[in-house]
This record gives sequence, C-alpha cells and structure tokens, in this order.
Amino acid sequence: MIKKMILGNSSTLIYEQLTHVRSVCIGVWFKVGSIYEDEKNRGIAHFIEHMIFKGTKTRSAKQIATELDNIGGHLNAFTSKELTCFYAKTLEENIEVAIDVLADMIINSAFDKEMIKKEKQVVLEEIAMYNDSPEDFSYEKMEEQMWKGHPLSYPISGYKETVKKLTQKQIFDFMEKFYKPDNMVISVAGNFDEKHLIALLSEKFDSFKGHSEKIEIGLPTFYLCNEINKKDIEQTYLSMAFEAYGYDDDRRFSLLAASNLLGGGMSSKLFQHVREEKGLVYTIGSSVEAFHGTGFIHIYAGMNKSNLKKVQECIKYELNEMKSNSITEAELRKAKQQLKSGLIMGLESTTSRMNSNARSMILRDKIFDQDELMKNIDDITINDISKITEEIFNWEKKAVSIVTSK
Repeated sequence: MIKKMILGNSSTLIYEQLTHVRSVCIGVWFKVGSIYEDEKNRGIAHFIEHMIFKGTKTRSAKQIATELDNIGGHLNAFTSKELTCFYAKTLEENIEVAIDVLADMIINSAFDKEMIKKEKQVVLEEIAMYNDSPEDFSYEKMEEQMWKGHPLSYPISGYKETVKKLTQKQIFDFMEKFYKPDNMVISVAGNFDEKHLIALLSEKFDSFKGHSEKIEIGLPTFYLCNEINKKDIEQTYLSMAFEAYGYDDDRRFSLLAASNLLGGGMSSKLFQHVREEKGLVYTIGSSVEAFHGTGFIHIYAGMNKSNLKKVQECIKYELNEMKSNSITEAELRKAKQQLKSGLIMGLESTTSRMNSNARSMILRDKIFDQDELMKNIDDITINDISKITEEIFNWEKKAVSIVTSK
C-alpha cells in the first residue's frame, strides 16, 4: 500500500513498503527543471544538480562520493525539463546513512566558488558530448524549433555561453525560489520500518524551511519545421515529431499503444517494414514524450544518407496505413500485452517504484496503483487507436530534424 503524509516542514512524503525485498530507495524531488530558467541562467537547474554533490558544510565532495559506496549503496541524481531528483539506494539496514547524506546535500550544500569553477568544465564537456552525438543533437534541435521561444525548447544542460557565466549568486537566487519544502516530495520504496522512517525524515529535514515561488508556465505553440544540420559523421539521423497529449490527458494510454504498434520494438510496423524488409536503416522506432498540457510522438531512425528519402517515404506509408486500415484485434492484444509487461517489469525494482510514485504525485497529484494502470490499458479499443492516428498522424503537420554528413 502506498501512503502519503505531510511532514512538519510542509514537504510531502509518499512511501511504499515492499517487504519481499531487502533494499530501500529514497528520492528527494523538486518540481523544478529547465523550463523554470531564463535567458541568463539556461542550464542552472542541471548545474545545481551537479553542485549538490560537491561538498557541504560538514562533508567534502569525496566524502559524499564514498559514504554510500562504503556501504555498497548507490547515490545519484537527474534533472529533466520539469523535475529534479536526488536519490539513494541501499540495504534496509543502512537507511539512516542514506537519509543523512541526502539531507546534508540538499540543506547544507556549500556551493564553493572554486568548485563552481571546476564543475563548469565538467558540464561543458557534457554539453560537448551531447553535441557530438548525432542522435541527441537531432532530438535537441527538433525540440528547439518545434517549441521555438517556449521554455520547453531549451536543452536541459543549457548552452556553453550561459553555463560559463553562471555565478554563485545566481545559484543561491534560484535555490531560494524553487528548492523549498513546499515544492519537495520525498518518495521512499522498499523494506523499512514505517515509524523509524518518518522519525528519521522528520529529524533530518526539520531545519529545512521556507516557501517556494510559484510560477505558471504557459503552453507552447507547436511549430512545423524541417531542420537540417551537417556534421562530420558517416550516418544520417532523423528525428520527427507529431504534436500529441500531455501527461494529464487520459488519451495518452491509447497513444502509447499506437506508438507501440508503430515503432515499439522488433515486431513493430516500422522495424519490420523499414529494417527487416527493406534493409534501409540500422535503427528505427517511436516513443511518446509527455509534459504538462502537451506532448509529442517521436519517430527516429539512423541510416545511410542515400536512404533518407526512402526512409521518410516508408514512415509516411506506415502512418497512412495505420490511419486508413484499422488495426486488428490480434495487433491490439499484442500492443496491450507489451505495454502491461513493460509496465510491470519496469516497476519490479525499488528505484523504479520510488520514481513512478513520485512522478505521479508531483505531476498528477495522485498515485496510480498497478491495477488502475492495467485497467486503463485493458480499456483501449480499436476505435480509440483509430481516433488517435487520425488526429495525430498528419504528414503535413510535423517537426523534422536531420543530422547528416557534410
């Protein structure tokens, strides 16, 4: 059973006891990401994620790095466009160490000026790495153009120019706005004593006070585009998007099924047609991306430059086929089974359960149990898929980003 409570400092705690495991995962989440940045501090949320690991008033960066390692635990973090998470996974017997380290990092980070200077170089290398990856680069350029001018269009890591200029004051100002207990969710999943967990979290986060600044982010306009970038590479990479639904739209379940049928695996229509039958690509597939109030279905492929036109024609053919020729009951059953299997198998670790519960709480203000999710998938009909494909798969209304050889 998943439980929820508000701690004394106004932060939200959600926890799920899993007595059949011996580990526990604790995640501290903030509803903040790259969409809350401005022109002068692009990349600051991601940079703060890095800096949280670089020393506190009582621990050095090395001590933070080794304290969980010494007990066989795992400490990590990530930043997305809308969320930031810091998490630790360890054996149940070491939960006190994990919570103490997490609380110290979040409440007492030093943000030393010399460490800021050093970490900028690390982040700049990370940005360069993404720019050197044709797949990542084509995806980022697609987002940049299709949501032009909206906060969703900017890369999570920021730009070299803005990261270089970030200051300690900017970091403190951004932290003061968004990294507060009323904007925080602590998600715990695994084997633990309930009373001990609540007492530990209450004690360690008791000094963490204050209120966050509430900012409303408007919905973006989806712009059509055909972005082409040339790099010193051998292959050509294609990213294509069709505007779809946000995570708060129940049609997303039907969209997931449609994406699964189209490009969700080795038996999907795109893989079988474009790779297996035609031999035009090495990789091809589709996925669904969802945000507040908006989203898109992403189709991607990697190929020889000479095959680009043929690949696009094949994609267009399969999209039109899904629109004009209704899928069969057998295909729908397969898609549902794959979705359910992926969901269940994906929730079999304490980390994934912690992650799923937190996302549901922060983004939708409720927790979906597995039975409810299964029912949403089971309820998908052929008519639902037909409506989705007819509405979304309009070849004339797409965003395209291509990275190819010079």
